[in-house]
Amino acid sequence: LADAIAFCLTNPAGNTGAVVNFIPSGRSCAIALDGEKVLQIIRQQIDKPESEGGFGGLPHTFQNIDGHDARLTRLEPSLRNGSIHLEGDVTVIDAIAGSIDVDASFEAEVGLQWEDNPSGGQMIKPFVISQDVDLSLLAWIVSFLLGFITFGLVGGIVTLVVLAIVEGIAEKIGGAVIRDEVTGQI
Repeated sequence: LADAIAFCLTNPAGNTGAVVNFIPSGRSCAIALDGEKVLQIIRQQIDKPESEGGFGGLPHTFQNIDGHDARLTRLEPSLRNGSIHLEGDVTVIDAIAGSIDVDASFEAEVGLQWEDNPSGGQMIKPFVISQDVDLSLLAWIVSFLLGFITFGLVGGIVTLVVLAIVEGIAEKIGGAVIRDEVTGQI
């Protein structure tokens, strides 16, 4: 390969001539991992107790995100070309008028990037590539009844809370995917 090196470990029946450049456009490197193994690690991280750095399963309540608590009720990971795709449902507690919960669905793409480690060397850090939030029908109706100005506030609050949750999920899941289980090194 003119612009990449490929290593193939314990693959006696593999066709090394079939290896092609898989570095995405605009990126400097790529690491190929077994997709099922990555999804297994993500699901384990979701179910792992909070005391061990996980979520303790679902539903999971996040405390005090921009002044609101939020309950993550569904989280479905999948892999996309160049990202970890997350879909889920969240309830932002007391989002409207300080007493009405708002349900929202979200989708997010999470990537991994190299970052300089303060102690030297480099580490991989997860980041949110994109995210989309859809408010529930109740949120739309209540927001309409309270006025269009309120809708802007409610939509903004829910989007900020969901983005904070997605970033938290990215940190926990991304760190689990890229950490060596034996040495704990990135």
